[in-house]
Amino acid sequence: MSLVNRMLQDLERRHASPAERQYLPDDIRPIPNRGWQIRSREVLLLGFVCVAVLGLSLWYFYGRQLTPISTAAQPAVSAPVPVPLPPQTVVAVAPVIQAPVVSVAPAQALSRLVPGRTNIPTPPARQQAANSALPPPAASLATLPKDSERSAVAPKQLLDVSPPTIEKQIRHTTPRERAETEYRKALALLNKKLTDEAYAALQAALREDPGHAAARQAMASLLVEQQRVDDAKTLLEDGLAQNPQQPGLAYLLARIQVERGDLKSAAEVMQKSLSSTSNADQHAYYAGVLHRLGRHKDAVGEYQLALRQSPQTGVWWMGLGLSLEADGRATDAREAFQRALSSGNLPAQLAEFVDKKLR
Repeated sequence: MSLVNRMLQDLERRHASPAERQYLPDDIRPIPNRGWQIRSREVLLLGFVCVAVLGLSLWYFYGRQLTPISTAAQPAVSAPVPVPLPPQTVVAVAPVIQAPVVSVAPAQALSRLVPGRTNIPTPPARQQAANSALPPPAASLATLPKDSERSAVAPKQLLDVSPPTIEKQIRHTTPRERAETEYRKALALLNKKLTDEAYAALQAALREDPGHAAARQAMASLLVEQQRVDDAKTLLEDGLAQNPQQPGLAYLLARIQVERGDLKSAAEVMQKSLSSTSNADQHAYYAGVLHRLGRHKDAVGEYQLALRQSPQTGVWWMGLGLSLEADGRATDAREAFQRALSSGNLPAQLAEFVDKKLR
């Protein structure tokens, strides 16, 4: 059938003459040659077959690489050969916590160091040979091998490290710090009304540091409260002999001297210790001593220093007015008396006195 069709196609291609087609009926025509034309359904089928073949090939190729090595796939070991660790392998050990010593075969150690190869078994023969190559457990840091021999050392020798010795360092405090500690202890005892214990703590503070002014001042105040004025006076004089620039000690000693009528000594003590930055109470007390000694100009200056730090103290304004009046400055004295009344904190008797002065 195909032969006849090729003959008809040949006649059609050569445009045969009627003489050549005289034996053929007119309605016979050759069947068109389809060649390599493929229908769309066949194309889809062929593509699906190609994709399936490619997928099976990739699965077969990569599946064999991802399959873990089994025991049966390992070649037989003819003789026990020790596997050395990689060269320059250093195991970091914490300096405080001593890790337990575990005997690890070289093949198992390699399986822990190489990621993804966790199922490598160790044959009994190789395990026995590796264990026999390990050093004795009593190895110490003194017997560690050199760098050239470190590749043949098992992990056990590196892990067997004794913990370091921790030495306690005691911080030695200075006498000043010890005196400050005793002083704070005395203040706490005074708050609890334990005067005897507080006095002993203050004595300990001064033994540690005789120049601790706060402890000496607190101890002198405690002695005055106990009516031991002579002891307090001696204590304050000793402190000022060591360092005259201590306004707190000079203030207490001046008060003791004023109580005994020794105004001149009180003025001398405070003059040596006071400065322009001293406490306002100390300046005002010194001004009062100077006023009683008749040194009104000096008293005015000390009152002014005190009022700069505390301008609302009415008593000091009254003292300033009295010193200004004694110095012949009546206008300034009147202004000072008015400021004393306007402060609102004068006692009733003093307020009446100042009011009379103004009238």
